[in-house]
Amino acid sequence: WAVFGLGNPGKKFDGTKHNVGFDVIDVLASALGVEVTAKKHAALVGTWASGDARAVLVKPQTFMNLSGKSVRAIMRAHKIPKSRVVIVYDDLETNLGEIRLKVSGTHGGHNGIRSIIDDAMGGARDFARVKVGIGRPKSDDVPVYEYVLSKFDVDDADKMRDAVADAVEAVRAVLTENRFEDVMMRVNT
Repeated sequence: WAVFGLGNPGKKFDGTKHNVGFDVIDVLASALGVEVTAKKHAALVGTWASGDARAVLVKPQTFMNLSGKSVRAIMRAHKIPKSRVVIVYDDLETNLGEIRLKVSGTHGGHNGIRSIIDDAMGGARDFARVKVGIGRPKSDDVPVYEYVLSKFDVDDADKMRDAVADAVEAVRAVLTENRFEDVMMRVNT
């Protein structure tokens, strides 16, 4: 497996809504005893193995809108087919603090997913996704780009910690059970 957490590199983006994918990879890596520090293919990479289960944990460093370039390079270097890729990212359309697993779909306006579809998947949309809900801005006066690049307020931070933990558990189940669809059916009910 290759698990990609999407986000933007740089300290100024730490803790922002758009970096939830990075947060999931960080917590997952810690739980698995993996360091995601090797710099390869425009990404920070760590590897995990347990018995027959193996995974590459990846935080692309290309900035969100160019994530597909790094995803493609990692997939090629590790000979990972799209059926063994999981993308973890923030989702405006999923309620804040909830997670949803999907095996296909459009980019839904998410430029990181758009880049992955176009640059890494050759236009294909059938790859596994863990959508971590950040909800929509509470006010129509807040542009989406400002919202996704903002940090969580105190009231939402606890919900997001729980959502990150839920996403980590879902990904761990995928890695150990080796069946994304089975985990998806359990999580999404």
